[in-house]
Amino acid sequence: MRTTTITATAFTTAAIKAAAGLMAGAATVGGGAAQAQTMTGYHIGNSLTWDARPFAMGDYAAANSGATLSTGYHINCSRSLNEIWASPGQTCVDAVPEFGLFESALATMELDYVTLQPFPAGNATLGSDTQVIIDMQSLLAEQPANADTPIYIYQAWGAPNFMRGPAFHEPVENDDATVMSFAQNYFDHLYDRVSAAVPAEVMLIPAGRVIDTIADSIERDEIEGVSTIWGGFYRDQIHMSYELGRCVASATVASVVLNQPPFGMHETWFEVYDDEILYPVETYIQLEWIIWDVISSDPRTGVSPCLADTNRDGGVDAADFNAWVLAFNRGWSAADQNGDGAVNPADFNAWVLNTRIAREEGC
Repeated sequence: MRTTTITATAFTTAAIKAAAGLMAGAATVGGGAAQAQTMTGYHIGNSLTWDARPFAMGDYAAANSGATLSTGYHINCSRSLNEIWASPGQTCVDAVPEFGLFESALATMELDYVTLQPFPAGNATLGSDTQVIIDMQSLLAEQPANADTPIYIYQAWGAPNFMRGPAFHEPVENDDATVMSFAQNYFDHLYDRVSAAVPAEVMLIPAGRVIDTIADSIERDEIEGVSTIWGGFYRDQIHMSYELGRCVASATVASVVLNQPPFGMHETWFEVYDDEILYPVETYIQLEWIIWDVISSDPRTGVSPCLADTNRDGGVDAADFNAWVLAFNRGWSAADQNGDGAVNPADFNAWVLNTRIAREEGC
């Protein structure tokens, strides 16, 4: 994260008083518990989950807010959730030793979140996906500390011709026999079904909808340096490209599970990718804004839509100013209030503006 090295005392007394006045007597917008600074997560799926680079989630957490996040994963390539459930010992990527395979990880480890990725293979249907997620949550609850651990349904993406054709937006039947697809409506039904069936909170990671929104922007010639969704974001008929595609998938997952805006996450991605960067920084900033627009407008993600909610506790109050100053001084991307990929004094003015918006519009 690019940052200007100054301290909070560099802000003028008038500016500090303005922030204090903005907060004084203001009712908190929203509310909720503060985000934990030490987290543990687990990701279950196939190569589309691997495309999101679950091993990098801790890097995003540290760069964004100084949090510590340890992650494990169970990756079984080309397999659906019901196939993964039926063959718990089979993987295509070695498990993290401290976590092990999903049966052990879910039942014994204390986890702050679990992501589950449906996939159209192995006769997967709306009924089977619903049941496997219910079974996974039951297994998770065998560890008493995980009784309230949220489940994130990871909505991946289809092939380019599927995403750009009518199929992604067409309605599907809310029936047990409905064959699994990447259609938006399939995940709408799955989310509703699982939410009604499990005691834990259920969230949605809308990576597929992010890709669809990016494709729309490309067709309007709004993404710098990218002319087609196929050329920029896919490396074959289903997997994300190593640079832009995986960056978007990874940042989308990280933003949702961390409940943080994605601004500046491209800086962490450059370190994770560890190869020549072929696109301008402005392209990544544009993509982060698309991610933010999608995840912050969908309450199913659980992401606080208020940019001024620096401590991500679901409300905007005086504590967020302290959180912003801390993030600014540490160079954390959580201080990037104007989403330009940098942390500098301009973000203070942006935070004041975002706070005013929160108070006036309620985010």
